[in-house]
Amino acid sequence: MLHSVARLAAITALPLTLASPTIHKRLANGLAPTPPMGWNSYNHYNCAPNQSIIQSNADALVNLGLADLGYTYVTTDCGWTIPDRGADGKLTWNETLFPSGFPAVGQYIHDLGLGFGTYSDGGVLMCAGGINQTGSLGFEYTDAEIFASWGADLLKYDNC
Repeated sequence: MLHSVARLAAITALPLTLASPTIHKRLANGLAPTPPMGWNSYNHYNCAPNQSIIQSNADALVNLGLADLGYTYVTTDCGWTIPDRGADGKLTWNETLFPSGFPAVGQYIHDLGLGFGTYSDGGVLMCAGGINQTGSLGFEYTDAEIFASWGADLLKYDNC
């Protein structure tokens, strides 16, 4: 017993030095100074968004002061597109749900000082809760160009 107590005393008397990890500064390029924060239609409306829902929730981020706290993205999740690509191979929005079109919805969101987000999937179909909606598999570059042309600032990308 004495031996182990003496040994413990000798060990605890040693100077303790912990190596600090090297901290690296972020790039000062303005990209992602915080994680993307905002509102996503899936959290309440699942795969059933529409233009009115998206715009009223964008308004709420501003009116409730959440945008001032960093909640600056409004993302339309699954349910926004039609089941198939057009004859030109491009995705498009469901005109019944988004009568003004995605570019106009994006502009509405931008006019509020917020970022416009949309959704796609890396698979053949989107994760759309039983709704048949085509995914981006094989069309990744084309879809990225489309989202950019609509003014999208953020893409939520699943892999179903």
